Amino acid sequence: MSILKKVEPSELAKEIHEKIPRKSPEPIQVILNQTEDATGNRIMIADNYIGGWLPAGLFLTSAGVDRQGTDKAAVLPKKTVT
Repeated sequence: MSILKKVEPSELAKEIHEKIPRKSPEPIQVILNQTEDATGNRIMIADNYIGGWLPAGLFLTSAGVDRQGTDKAAVLPKKTVT
């Protein structure tokens, strides 16, 4: 779980927010963090939606980030190797 008020949006997250104003920069930053690629090369923006490739290779809407109310975002657990 990410607390959105503790997330510092990057310039890229702010630029993406300009393209998708319905998403605030903080959840966009969480999406970028989930892809583990600060350049934005692992996200795709189309028709006012954002998707992202996770490090495990899955492509998910919002990179699997699900906003919980106004102040939190649920994220998928990191892949662990056993």
